[in-house]
Amino acid sequence: MDNGNLPRLLLVDDCREVCASLARLFKIRCQVEIAYGVRDALFAISFGKFDAIWTDQDMRDGCGLQVLEAAMRCQPHAKRILCSARTPTSLDALLANGLVNEWVEKPAVADVALRIVSTL
Repeated sequence: MDNGNLPRLLLVDDCREVCASLARLFKIRCQVEIAYGVRDALFAISFGKFDAIWTDQDMRDGCGLQVLEAAMRCQPHAKRILCSARTPTSLDALLANGLVNEWVEKPAVADVALRIVSTL
């Protein structure tokens, strides 16, 4: 399959090491675009088209839920994946209302991450 036929994934985290590790893992299954924080992600969502958005929850410039809210408005078809070291207190509500389609606890286990991405 050529790269143009792979699903597009926006990977959002303010930690460059996390982005680099996940991008290496995902690049065999997706075209990966990286945003190093909420501001970069909001820009990417407003101008790019993605099949999925994978975002960290807590970042220096905001919360990953802001990213997922923008994705739900601008790209409602995109799968929305929240990843964090701590479970959001409102996780059940976030899953029920569709803001979050998948929850992944950090550190993301490679087989769990690949299972999610393989459904794109």
